[in-house]
Amino acid sequence: MMHSCGSVVKLIPQFIELGLDCLQAGQPKAKGMDPVSISEEFGGKLVFCSTMDEQENLPNGTLEDVRNEANRRKQVFTCCVGFILGPSHNIQTDTTIENIIAMYGEGSKY
Repeated sequence: MMHSCGSVVKLIPQFIELGLDCLQAGQPKAKGMDPVSISEEFGGKLVFCSTMDEQENLPNGTLEDVRNEANRRKQVFTCCVGFILGPSHNIQTDTTIENIIAMYGEGSKY
């Protein structure tokens, strides 16, 4: 498993070739790292981990925003070898407990 920040989409084929099993794609809003695109292109070859937006949605979204994003992620990554729902990076201090519970609560329904 490897964590990455920024756009590493051009490196993902090399990661797979090197034997990477799981990618924690750290910034879903980085160029080329759109969850739909990466799941369609690489979902049959990698487990994706932690794609919830920790820059905007998780710390600033409403409970409904967070739940909706978690559900979108579950739908997008159903085609993958595997998927682990979580924040795209460490949960920051400006994220409410309620939003964290909402994210993991939706994930537990997966």
